[in-house]
Formats: sequence, structure tokens, C-alpha cells
Amino acid sequence: MTKRVCDEFLSIYLPNYEVSPVPGDGLCILHSFAKALTHLKGQAVATIEVGQRMVREFQENIEKYSSFTNENVDILAQITEIANSPLSNYDADTTDLFFHALAEAYGVNIVIIQCDENKAVTMTISPDSCGPYGLTLYFFRCISLHFDPIIPTRDNSAPSMGNVSEGVESLVASSDEVPVPIHIDLVESDNDEQEMPPTKKRKEGDENDHDANEDNILFEIYRNFDKMSDDDEIEITGFVPPSIESQVIQVEPLIQSDNNVQSKNASEKKFLDSNPNFPIWRTFNSHVETEKAASWIVFKQYQESELCSFNPQLCNQNACFLVDTAKLPHQRDILCDLHGKWKHTNTKHFTYRKRNQFLESTKHEECMVGHNISVQRATYYHKEHKDFHKVVVTVSTFPVVFLQYYFDGQEHLVIPTEPHGNTKGPKTPFIRTKPSVVDKIRSSKATPKQTQINIYDEAGGFLNMLGPNYIPRNRHQIYNHKSPKTDEIVELMDVQKKEGRTSARFIRELQLVPELSVFVSSSQQLKDVERFCTKTMKFCVFGVDATYNMGKFLVTATTYRHLMFLTKEGVHPVMLGPSLVHSGKSEESYQMLPMFMIKEHQPTKDVIVRGNDSETALRNALSDYLPNALEMLCDLHMKRNVEAKLIELAVLQERKTEIMKDIFGRTIGNDRESGLVDCVDLNRFEIECEGLLAKWSSWGEKAHKFRQYFQTNKMNDIRNCMSAELRKLTVLGYPPKPYTQNANECVNSVLKRGTPPETTRKMSLKEVVQSLRAMNDAQQKEVELSLIGNGNWKLIPTYKNALKELSNYSIMLPQQRSRLQQKFNNMEVNGINHMSSLSVSPEDCGLINPPFSVLREIFADAVKIKDNGILLVPGVQTVRIAQNLQEPTKPLTVTFSENGVVKCDRLCQRFTAYKICEHTLAVCEKEGVLKKFIENLKKRQKKRYNTLSNIVNVDKNKNTGKKSTKSTSKRWGASSKKITQAELVDALAMTDPCFQQSNNKQQPIQEIDQSRKNGKPK
Repeated sequence: MTKRVCDEFLSIYLPNYEVSPVPGDGLCILHSFAKALTHLKGQAVATIEVGQRMVREFQENIEKYSSFTNENVDILAQITEIANSPLSNYDADTTDLFFHALAEAYGVNIVIIQCDENKAVTMTISPDSCGPYGLTLYFFRCISLHFDPIIPTRDNSAPSMGNVSEGVESLVASSDEVPVPIHIDLVESDNDEQEMPPTKKRKEGDENDHDANEDNILFEIYRNFDKMSDDDEIEITGFVPPSIESQVIQVEPLIQSDNNVQSKNASEKKFLDSNPNFPIWRTFNSHVETEKAASWIVFKQYQESELCSFNPQLCNQNACFLVDTAKLPHQRDILCDLHGKWKHTNTKHFTYRKRNQFLESTKHEECMVGHNISVQRATYYHKEHKDFHKVVVTVSTFPVVFLQYYFDGQEHLVIPTEPHGNTKGPKTPFIRTKPSVVDKIRSSKATPKQTQINIYDEAGGFLNMLGPNYIPRNRHQIYNHKSPKTDEIVELMDVQKKEGRTSARFIRELQLVPELSVFVSSSQQLKDVERFCTKTMKFCVFGVDATYNMGKFLVTATTYRHLMFLTKEGVHPVMLGPSLVHSGKSEESYQMLPMFMIKEHQPTKDVIVRGNDSETALRNALSDYLPNALEMLCDLHMKRNVEAKLIELAVLQERKTEIMKDIFGRTIGNDRESGLVDCVDLNRFEIECEGLLAKWSSWGEKAHKFRQYFQTNKMNDIRNCMSAELRKLTVLGYPPKPYTQNANECVNSVLKRGTPPETTRKMSLKEVVQSLRAMNDAQQKEVELSLIGNGNWKLIPTYKNALKELSNYSIMLPQQRSRLQQKFNNMEVNGINHMSSLSVSPEDCGLINPPFSVLREIFADAVKIKDNGILLVPGVQTVRIAQNLQEPTKPLTVTFSENGVVKCDRLCQRFTAYKICEHTLAVCEKEGVLKKFIENLKKRQKKRYNTLSNIVNVDKNKNTGKKSTKSTSKRWGASSKKITQAELVDALAMTDPCFQQSNNKQQPIQEIDQSRKNGKPK
């Protein structure tokens, strides 16, 4: 079936192409790519060459591909091992990385086609920039993770990307155009789901795994060819190359539809297995649309004699039934039959309203109260026979339920053979007991033995019983239902009581009123938050994020980075912090996290910077209990929200791309195009923002609406919580990288790995707490292993030197090792004096700005020039000449006074950005005013950092707060004042620390003046 669908697909969309098999030795991707590339280039390409080039692509761009995996995973080592080891085991995520890397390495587009019984799925992967070929390679994916190339037949040459087929050339963009998303809808679809029969290799609970790669998939096409008829149309919408218009094209179905073929003798009443209790309503060879099934029930297009009083037990044929659930002991009895285990695919809800003798699909909010009809459709497939399906359609306020059984292919006998998953005795086939029987067991006051006999007699006994699911499975089932259930909250309370106030205490607060709140944290987690998030000399972001779909509750976990270790990638490892398990999403619910954290460890209230997403309740809750903490918003969440609004407003694609670049900037290779978030001070932000708002308004009504939305909802958040001035305070480097919540998302992903594989059962409260405890224990063990040199992290040398006892670890007694561990766990990040050549160390100066990593470099450079790099100016007592380490031929001047007021040359980049540099430190040290200089700088920073709204005002101009629309308009529009080249250089040097004077001198003054007249800053 799969091969036939593939051949049909190729004959229509890729004529003169064929699937060319390659060996299935574990390197099929490399074999297939080499073979396809050989036909593309016209010369032989070896598999080993493809593998080496792919590994080289990973080596050169390891940061880009590391974002697809856990931060602690050595992706390069894994890829190298897989690429060089036949029969390697890898999953679908690894194959995605392979194809992405190959597309980037060779600059080609890759189209993967997968055919599964009656549907075809295509996925296109395009490189960031087109390479030397700019063409497309095609691959066929089998049900197992095996790939074969799709190559031209011998009489056909390799086409360009646009020549997918003569009839559907707009499905894939041409090679000289930017690939664009294509959305395909079946015109006759009524929002009914397409039953997607799973493959034999499909894992339970992995239905949504492809969402993780959504941003990298150009388009996906799902077609159920059984449902298409000759008159069906495919509507193609979206942005296509300029030479191709959006169009509606006719496509012949690959497989002739027999969806609505009823039995030949529809007028003759039929019964299942000639049993008059089960009249067959209709016979269909595939699933029935929801609207049609609901219409039969709503308009009562049946007779009473055509209704079943109870659902069929065994149905080994294509048949539909109408079951009167009013006559069933329990409404959910309809879901139980003798076929054994069913896998629930999905449940969808629809809303209709009556229109004459038809049902019209509509949205729930558009219906008048009392006139809407709610319909629910549940679909299942058999776990042992995956071609056997069951559909249940229920209509609100109607007791009749539509029940359908159908096969994908030929009808056959379906008899259960698999036992229950918990069976320890004889492996008898599992038959689900009806819910009505379970209710009788629970309500019975008799002994288990007597209960079994009573239910057996009520079911009709040996002669009249309808099936084994009408009686208890065995007496042990009765014991299980009658035995009292253990309360998981009572279990947690018992664990909390046993832990008491010991050092191993993890469940610290358990509150039931007004709602469930469980606060968990180890003593070391609270201590680490104090060590790494509250010290001004070096600190990290205290990340907070809520995760869902773990159970009937939320888990709000916090993260921080261990600043004493480095991973193989050279970054500080992510650590799980205190966490809260709660049932609500209100502001009061989230407040429990910081409230309990501060209650358990008071110093945590001094968190300097917190990071979170844009959820209002969470932001308000954290600001109430951490009022002095600066807030940073996730760059990815903000991008997602802004892009969603642009799509909602239907802004043109090119305008949308331009707006996203204006706000968030863009990185091309090693070059960075700055955006609004990269403004270094408030004054620059206001100027840039005004220019952008004016530009967007000139693009038409849709862009103007976005301008209003941005100005009202996002501008203040970006200015106060995403600016470069705020980001450079933390360990985000310089220029500062955007802050993301990837660390929190990584922690959430690890926590969800403990979720049971059966997606219908979520984690219990006890299991979630155990998962949080297990993750914390694993991280602490990694800290211990890395401390002695056997872990995956590397201890920073300065801290290793401070722990001289580590060299004698192997001969230490347990008591000595305990003292060493305690010393390390309590060691502060400012406990090591990195620079001792100045009278004040960078750890003791207490400055928030610049970041500690930059501050250390400034102190180190000051030591280098302190002795021999400072010269006197004859006749001037308050001016010194300082050596310029960056440009030795251009020394800088430093002015100072005895009261600690020191200024460096305006061309000093560090002093322009931070008001402190190596030249001012060296001069102050020589003149004995270093402490006064530091104290004055700390006072100025305290005034500017006393509130959250002032964080972006560091180093602002004196008149920044007096800016008005009139003055802005005059500055950029009405003013005709000419500026000199020297003034231009000085202005850019003050606003941009990375400004290079040598480059800006080459810029014509006339070009700058012209930009001023146009109202747009250059």
C-alpha cells in the first residue's frame, strides 16, 4: 500500500523520477545524499566525503545546532560517532539534524516524502542562504527510519527547485526566490479530523513530537486520498514568488474514493451476525464525517427498530450503529466491547446550528443560547490490529450515539490476545470491564465473594450472560475497588513530617487552603540562590517559568547558573532552583513561590535580576515579593508574540520581516544588524523608536494598526526589560546576548521525561515531587563529581586554587572530606581575590555596572599601566597622559581632582559605556583617590538603580527626561543646523561603545545631514 501511494505521488508530482534503494547499514542518510548529489552534479560523490563535510558543518556552527539538544549533551561527539559508525542507533530528532546540516553544508534544498497507507506527507528543509547549486534533492522515507534517494530516470535531467511538476509549480519556490510557507486546505473539508493510522514503529505519546521542529519545516501537506473525489479541489494560499499568483488547481486523486459507498441493498435491514439486537444502520468503508453522523441523530432520520439497546460486543466488519444510551446502565458502557485494548487517538468538539434540514458549522460564541448543538467525536484504533478503527459521535441533549467500526483494508477477525499490563499470573487476554459493573462493585456492601456471585446472577448467569465484561474479571478486581485508596497528599504530609527540620528536608511547605501549594527546595538550592543571584560583583539571572501538562496542577520551577563551573561549551551549567507545585494560575498562586522562598531563606529577597516570560500574573507576583529585582523578559517569547500579532493583522511578508528586524535585529554569520533592543541608552531608544513608529505608519493601515499595538503593549516592556543596558549587567557577554528562557525550558523538558509513556495518565502529585527531588540529587552528584575532576563540568581554576585540599582528596578521611564539601558549598563568588595589585579589588568595590567579567578585565588592564603607563603633563597638575593598550600610538588624557571626580578622554570606549576604565583606575591609584572615585561612582549608580524604571537610564544625558515630541521633531526634521565631522564622531563614540573611529571618519557629512532631513537617524 505504501509503495503504491508513493508511486502514485511520484507519477503526478515528480514525473520521470524513481526511488533508488541504498544499503540499510545505519548510514542510509549519507548514502542517499551522496547518490542524489552525484546525479545533481554529474560526477561521483563519495559517502565518506558527505560524512566528513557534515561533521565539519557541525564543528563550524556548533552553537547553532546545540540549541536543538540538551545543553549538557556533547552533540558534536554524538554526531561524529553516528556519522562514522554503521548500524548506529539514532532517533527522528537526529535525522532532522543530519538533514539540516547537509542542507547548510551544500546549499541545497531537501524535500523528504513519506507515504503511509492512504496519505502523503512532505517536509522541505531549506538552508539559510542558497549555495552554489540552489537546487533540490528528494528523499523517500520508509516507515522505519530508512531513507532512499529519489533521482531522475536515465532519460531525465536534474530539474531546478521550481520544476516539481508542470501542474503544481507553486508548491515549491524557485531557486532564486526565498522559500515561503505554503498552506493547503481541502475545499470540501468540514473540519473533520483525518484518521491517521499509526505506523508499527510509532511510540505512544509521540503524536506532537514534530512541533519541536515547526520553525524549520517550510510546509507540511497531509492528504487523505480516500476522502478525495474527482471534484475535490486543493486551494493553495500564502506568499509565493512574484512571478506566480495564488491559484486554485485541480488535482486528480491518487486513490479512487469509496467513502460514501453504502451497501448495495441499503433498503434491506441487516443485523450484526444475524442478531436482531444489533441492527446495522449503514455500512461504510472509511470513517463517516461528523456533520453527517450528527445530522442523522439531530433530525431523527431513523426508526426506533433501528436503534440498539446496548452496544455490540464483537464487530469484525465495516458497520455503523445507532445506540440508545438511555437504555444502558452506564453511558460509558458503549466504549467497552470484547475486542480488547483500544488506543484513544483524539477527541474533537464541534458546534453546529440548524439551518432548514442541514447542520451549519459555526463557532460556539456565535450561536445563540439554546440554539447551538455541541458534538463530540472520539476516535480509536486497535492496539494489536492498527488497521481496525472505532468512532464514537455524541450529540448534546440527545441520548442516541453514533458508533462505527471500520477497517483500512480488507475485513478480518479481530480477537484480543494481549494481557493486562499489570498481569503477574496467567497471561489471559485483557477485556475491559464495563463501568456499570465497576459501579456495582463499589456500591456493594457484601463480601467480595458474595459480590461476585450477585453480579454474576444479575448478568444472566451461565446461560444468558452477554459477555465476560458484564461481570467482574476476578475476585482480586473486587478487592482492589473495595480497598481504600491512599491519599497522595497524606503521603506527602507524612514524608514532610519524617524529614522534619533535618538537612535532607525537601518538602518545605504544604498548603491546602485556599488552594494546593507545595513548595520544595533543598538547603543547598536556597544557599546557591543567595550565592549566585544576590551578589553584585558577579551574578546570574534568576529564571522563573511555569510548565503544564504534567498532571492536574502546574509546576513553576526556577533556575540559576553555577558560576564556579564551566561546561564543555564554555558556559556556566544550569541548575534547578526552588520550585512550587500549585493548582491555580492566579497572581495569588504564583506569589507562594517567592513568599515561601524568602520565608525559608531570608537573603534570597535580594535577587538582583529575575527572568520570566510575559505572563501578567507571574510578573506581578514576582514584583510584589522581589521589588528590588530587575526584570528581564525572554527574547523568544517576545518575538513569538510580536510575530503572532503581525500574522493576525495580515501584514505583508516583506513588511513583517522588516519589522521583526527593526525590533530584534538580525545576525548574519558573524555580523550583527542592531535593532531596537540593542540601543545602549534611553535617549538612543527614544530616537530610534520614534523613527520606526513613523516608518511603520507610512506602510498602510495594517502596519499602522501594528504600530498602535506595539506602542501600547510592547514598547515599554522592551525599553524596561530587554534593553542592552540591562542585559550587559548579567553574564550575557558584551555585546550582550538576548536573554532567553532556554534554561527553564530545558529543566521543564527533563522533568517531563518522568511522565508515564501512556499519555492518558498524567503524573501524580507524589511523582512530580519525586521527579523534582531526583533532578536536584542528580545535579548535586554532578557537582561532587566535577569537584574531584570526574564529572562533565570543569571547576574554574581560581576556585580550584582556593581549595588546596582537593589535591589530597584521595587520602582524606570521611570527616575531612565532609569539611571540604561544606567549605565549597558555602564559598562565595567574591571570596577569591583575583587582583591584588590595586588598593581596591573588583570583588570589594561593590559596583553593579559594568558586569563583573568586564570589571575584572578593567582592573587587570589598570595593573598593567599603573607603574609605567601614566605620565605627567608639565605645568598642569590635574591632567595625566595614560597609555592606550588598544591603540598604543594614541594615548589618552585623564583629568582628576582630589574629591574623586575623574574623567577619561571621550575616545575611551569603556569610560563612555561604564564611566570607569583602566586609565581612570590607574591614575586614581597613583594619586591616592581610588577609594573616593569608587564611592562616588557607587552613589551615582545607586541613584540610577533604585527603581526598575530607572535601570535603562544609566549614563543618560542630562536632558533625557525632558524630551518631548516637539524637540524630537526639531532634532530630526526641522533643524537645519549643520554638524561637523568631529561632532559626529564624538556623538557616535558616546552612544556606541563598539564604535570604531577609523571607520566613521570615512562617512560623508552630507550623507548624515541628508538622513537628518529625512527624519531617520543614520
